[in-house]
Amino acid sequence: MDRAAACIVVAWGGSCFAQPVASMAQWSTLGGGAARSGGLATTTDGWWPARWVCSGTAQGTPIEWVGQAGVAATAIGPGRVFAVGLVNFETFAFGVDAETGEIVWQTALPDLIFDSWSSPTLDPTTGTVLFAAGEEFIALREVDGSVAWATELDGPAVNVTPVVTDDLGLRNRAFVTDYGGFGGPSRLYCVNVSPFHPRANPHQPGDIVWSVPIGSSMGGTPAYMDGVVYVCGTGLDTDGRGEIYAFDATVDAAPAPTWIFDNPITEGFFGGLTVREMNQRTFVYAASYSFYGGTDSANMVKVDASDGSLVWSIACNRTDSIPVVLDDCRIALAGGVMGFGSVPMVELFQDHGGSVTRLWDTAHGTWNDANQNSQLDLGEFLVVGGWTTQPAAIGSGGATRLLVGAIPTDDQYFGPCTALYELDLSKAPGDPGFVLRSSSIAGSTPGLLGRGVYSVGTDGLAALGAAPPRPDMDQDGDLDIDDLYRWHGSPTDVDRTGVVNAADGAFIEREIRRNERRVH
Repeated sequence: MDRAAACIVVAWGGSCFAQPVASMAQWSTLGGGAARSGGLATTTDGWWPARWVCSGTAQGTPIEWVGQAGVAATAIGPGRVFAVGLVNFETFAFGVDAETGEIVWQTALPDLIFDSWSSPTLDPTTGTVLFAAGEEFIALREVDGSVAWATELDGPAVNVTPVVTDDLGLRNRAFVTDYGGFGGPSRLYCVNVSPFHPRANPHQPGDIVWSVPIGSSMGGTPAYMDGVVYVCGTGLDTDGRGEIYAFDATVDAAPAPTWIFDNPITEGFFGGLTVREMNQRTFVYAASYSFYGGTDSANMVKVDASDGSLVWSIACNRTDSIPVVLDDCRIALAGGVMGFGSVPMVELFQDHGGSVTRLWDTAHGTWNDANQNSQLDLGEFLVVGGWTTQPAAIGSGGATRLLVGAIPTDDQYFGPCTALYELDLSKAPGDPGFVLRSSSIAGSTPGLLGRGVYSVGTDGLAALGAAPPRPDMDQDGDLDIDDLYRWHGSPTDVDRTGVVNAADGAFIEREIRRNERRVH
């Protein structure tokens, strides 16, 4: 079987969604997958101590990991974590052994522009990992970090994480945006990642198939689902109202937008978005960033993906983070800066379908106004969340937990988060047990493999919790029925619980079958 078998496109139950089911063996990009859902039906355990912390090269040279960037990770084939860091002020992509924390390879990248915190993206159909750095879009081979292809963009990629398709057969594509300056013109690029085929795919890997203007964009991280790519704009080239664009991802010529959504308030979108299926309909969620005002000066929107119409808009804290829509239709959002009328926080909302309410936020919910000045001062509330960190949800329903970092509260705006929290979303911020655990070893934009967590902290790139799962029984880089047959012939501890039982075989079967019955 070929590599595409690892990415069979599920409808594994859920109270609210027929959403693609996330892999527990791959965290392929920011938000976990192409739709940027940000969730995984798993648990974590054993955070203390960290399994490993990678802080330097094999030669002992310190690595300055890119502060707020996320990681990509895979347990298919040799387990690897992919991240970006600086060594002696030079930028490198790193492939790190997920089991031991040893650096397997490092490859030079173009210099990052404007302290960019772009995250890597796995392309599971080709065995490459994609990076947007400088004015280049680069694919490195997972196995050794060698360059598979590199493509020059018209402008720099700033805070943008690529997205790649795996359901278009011989014509899979990757999408990335550039930055045309504050208010300047930006573009969305469609880049071929599949092998050349004279009829079905007359493009070499790395060829730009098309590009289209998207107004002004910064941090415009695209999302993808079912043949459509979605991307945000800042609106700074017009009246300041951010836009969301939808484009046909399957065509070979530059398409016109299927629709364009304009934010109902004069604030722009400076980050990514998530695509969710709910009751057999598809919706897009995004949140804006405001440069002035208090903790409710920005907004979060829900948009009908069929026509771009607004379903609802609600005030929220300023952010570049992507909303995390839970399977019970609650929405977690990290946002806020320290100062300028704002503070870092996590907000929780309830989506009622055609309307929405805010349930709580962590700052006001833990606030003790010790000096009686009616202001949220440091030391008076729980500092968690923030505008640059992307949370990840684990579990489901009433057992849902949120893994989220705490951004720096000093002048290190783009430095790594100072701590990682696990929050119990069945409780309110002031309740006992709301903070289940925390770690000062990790913090920034966590990635998940099985029951393990991978995140950049102030001490380096850290692995917390369980070791990576081992579902690829024959270590051929594919996850397919052969692995399940091999496990039944010689059972092993696939899920790394320390016990060999039926759950290990079920792990492999779930990964193979997780999206085979998905409703379109």
